[in-house]
Amino acid sequence: MNTISISLDEIYDLAKKTLLFNGCDEENASILSDTIMRAERDGSLSHGLFRLPAYVASLKSGKVNGKAKPEVKKISPSVIKVLGNSAFAPMVLKVGLPELIKLAKETGVAVLAITNSHHMAAMWPETEAIAEAGLVGFACTSYKPMVAPAGAKKALFGTNPISFAWPRPGKTPVVYDMATAAMAMGEVMVAARDGHKVPLGTGLNKDGKETTDPKEISKGGVLLPFGGYKGSAIAMMVELLAGALVGENFSYETAAKDNNDGGPPSGGEFILAISPEKVAGPDWGKHSDEFFKKMQSMDGVRLPGERRHKNRLDKGPRKINKELIEKIRGVINPTDYHNDFTRKADTTFDVHLKQNRTNINLQPASVLVPLQFENSMWQVILTRRSMNMKKHSGQISFPGGKFEDEDKTLDVTALREAFEEIGILAHFKGRAIHDHWESCFHYECAHGLCNAHHLRELTFVFEEYGQRWARRMIELLLEINHAPWPTTYSKPAHAQPGQRQWTRLLSVLYHACALYEWPQKQRESGPTM
Repeated sequence: MNTISISLDEIYDLAKKTLLFNGCDEENASILSDTIMRAERDGSLSHGLFRLPAYVASLKSGKVNGKAKPEVKKISPSVIKVLGNSAFAPMVLKVGLPELIKLAKETGVAVLAITNSHHMAAMWPETEAIAEAGLVGFACTSYKPMVAPAGAKKALFGTNPISFAWPRPGKTPVVYDMATAAMAMGEVMVAARDGHKVPLGTGLNKDGKETTDPKEISKGGVLLPFGGYKGSAIAMMVELLAGALVGENFSYETAAKDNNDGGPPSGGEFILAISPEKVAGPDWGKHSDEFFKKMQSMDGVRLPGERRHKNRLDKGPRKINKELIEKIRGVINPTDYHNDFTRKADTTFDVHLKQNRTNINLQPASVLVPLQFENSMWQVILTRRSMNMKKHSGQISFPGGKFEDEDKTLDVTALREAFEEIGILAHFKGRAIHDHWESCFHYECAHGLCNAHHLRELTFVFEEYGQRWARRMIELLLEINHAPWPTTYSKPAHAQPGQRQWTRLLSVLYHACALYEWPQKQRESGPTM
């Protein structure tokens, strides 16, 4: 895996810039970025920067309000509820946890019920905060169905994580956070990205068969509960606590209400805080520490959370997947336009909109103003949006649209949209490099096929059908990309190395295609494993 070193401050800054640029206000962006940074700091990679693209998709979908202000309601002397108002969970926890801790210290036991919130992320931050206040903490949440109950082959439960924290006066708390699935889906996705296998028993493929391939699990398959029927029973308990008890959806109800537009459905969380001093008396800490010492005296035993606390002591940079960083930076304008955009979005630009609208999530977009000189005068080209569009149907507008991940700049966005909408390059006479779309060949110019798209298709053929020739072609294309181009210099010796390399590559390319060509019957029926 190709990685780069990034400091914790840089991780925080990158996350915050990304969130600000995609619709969060200062408070929401700061809180969520801190959660991301702490996850990377503690080695919880599946809940660090890995989650940031999904957060951006959530904001773009409109489901998550990046400027939300959750509401706290006291239901009884020991029960409080926080209405998330479509906020990310860290924002909800910021306002809810202090109230929960306060009630638990007063009454001995207190419950926090969270509703209408998005993505609870790792749950150790909330239970650890409770334990650092001298209280025992427990939390659980459900989500969309990803886990099959024991004996079943179809998903019904979410990964339904639980977290528990025990306070240790003068020491770091004992904290664990685990999915009731054999493995959290975030960890499965990381394994798929990095090309690792997962243990047998993690999940089933789309045909209901056990597999160690994380891609088969994450794409059409299901996870399995840990410990068979025991883990399945705990997952059921979480559904009841985080669904029925707090007044939120069960996982299957969440899925039924979701429109799968890239944004996560809302959900709830159940959090319990208990005062050990009020329940057990003043010697509770000494007594529990004797137990932990007994555990630590056994060979091979470590307390839950020890590795995370050890990672925390390292203040140095963290190695982050390079492709992930590039993907994240792709949703921020590389020209640093985002700095100005963020400032304007939070101040002058947004002030006029707030009078009549709430829950505004500004998205980067651009348009092209096409001009043509005809009949001795300049004319402006406008378009009319289709009546079938969900938004702004029938409106007159310039060609344009929203910034996509593959766009390097907003200028590229405007040119791409103009090409797609009105064929603005109709009179182009140069050489067009494209992805072999039929519409591209309507233009009377020289054509060349983009090898980036070739690589994408070849990767699909290799990964999905196991065709080795595709893998060899990928290697050849990458090698050719870096090979010196044969040319003529005043000193022929300069050209010879490039010419020899190209001659060899073309020879290998010919033999690779001949050697791995599919038999005729496979061509007719499609590739096989």
